[in-house]
Formats: sequence, C-alpha cells, structure tokens
Amino acid sequence: MRLGIFGGTFNPIHIGHIQLAKAFIKQAYLDALWFIVSPMNPFKKDDTLLADSMRLEMTRLSISDAFHDNTNVQASDYEFHLTRPSYMINTLEEICRDNPHYEPILLIGEDNWQRFPQWYRSDDILAHYPIYVYPRQGNKSRTRLSESKVMPILTLPNMSKIERSSISQQANPKLISAPLYDISSTQIRRMVRKGKDITALVTPSVAAYINAHHLYQD
Repeated sequence: MRLGIFGGTFNPIHIGHIQLAKAFIKQAYLDALWFIVSPMNPFKKDDTLLADSMRLEMTRLSISDAFHDNTNVQASDYEFHLTRPSYMINTLEEICRDNPHYEPILLIGEDNWQRFPQWYRSDDILAHYPIYVYPRQGNKSRTRLSESKVMPILTLPNMSKIERSSISQQANPKLISAPLYDISSTQIRRMVRKGKDITALVTPSVAAYINAHHLYQD
C-alpha cells in the first residue's frame, strides 16, 4: 500500500495543508496519508512553537473537519517516539520496519528540496523512497526547481516550455501540481496576535481550538 508522508510542525495546520494533502493523495495514488507532526526540537528554542500535544490535536481536528470518516488519513505522533534530533531517513526506515505492508511516499516543499543535499543521508532517501515536491507560494525559484530536475506530474501555470522540458527528464522526485495558497502558519499566528479573523484560513474546529485555548496571543 502506498503511504503518503506529509511532515511538518503544523503550527497551526491550515487549509493550504489540507488542499495540498488532497492533491497529494490523488496525484500520487495514495492508499493512506499520515500528517507526521514534527516534535519540538529540545536543542532549538522557538517561543512560537506550541507543545507537541496541541499541534497534534489541531492536526487531528483539521483532518476530521476535512476528511470526515476517512480513517486512511491520520495525524501521526510517530516522530515523538523516535530518537532526537529527528531525521526523516530514520522516520521512513522505522515506518517500513513497523509497517512492512506500506511503501512510504515522501512529500516535501520546494524550499526543503533546495536544501535536500544537506539532509542526513539524503542519498538513501532519494534512492529508496519516492519523493513529491510541491511549490511554495511567492517563491521565485522555478529555475532552481528545473535545475534540480524535478519531474512535473502535471504542468504548472506560468512555467515556461524550457522549464517544463528540463524538469521532465527524471522520474524521482516529481513536482506535484496543486493550487498555490497564499497562506502560512506564520501569517495565521500574526493575525491571531492582532485579533484578526482566521476562520477563512483554518478549518472550523481548529479556529475554535485556538480561540478556546487563547493560543498565539502575547
């Protein structure tokens, strides 16, 4: 079974994450998808990062709102129980050991793909696991994507013929085609601090959770 791995801090999870997950499921022909919530790094202080349990709960709430009774889409605390710092290769290998019936399929952002050679054992990830790359809103590095030889699944708007040609020569990784939502978790946190309405950016249960627990407020 093809298992999509969508990792992130999800601080908080927003509708851009949800829509991207839906595109990932469809275009990668996934049987299941796990939102892998990244644990708080004990070696790096981040005052804006909520506790692991709260980010996991918001991810669960958002999945419930968006995917309803689909048990094949889950929020996962898998990395909470692994040795830290958390490396993606360790996560993928542990998932394979614990779930031999699954084939992990990794989804990463364009910004992470540009730094991918710096990832721990990046060559092993590239050699053994399918990778799908999604573009970032406002990122002007389409040329870097093409130079990285990312193969598009479907052609993206505003991409030149030269870019489409150059990135279609490699099978792994692939470039996912999804709407580019101008939303970020940072933006949502700032809006909350300013008392602005975020109901259009997160699912209803997440908005209610943030409000009930007075999150992201100074």
